[in-house]
Amino acid sequence: MLLIWIFCTQFIEGMLTNLGTLPLDRIQTMLKFAPGYDQTIEQLGAFMEAARREGLVIVRDGLWRLNK
Repeated sequence: MLLIWIFCTQFIEGMLTNLGTLPLDRIQTMLKFAPGYDQTIEQLGAFMEAARREGLVIVRDGLWRLNK
């Protein structure tokens, strides 16, 4: 399980770098294309919230972006 979140961190960072701000459901939709990704949107939300607490991302009005 830890390996999938390590992969997701890199994948999400790439998405937010290239696309800017994204809603959680769009991040989830894009992650579903990744091999081996089978997490629920609730699990992704908890992961993103943990990343926010760590200062890696910012959420505003339901849109996530990297904390530059």
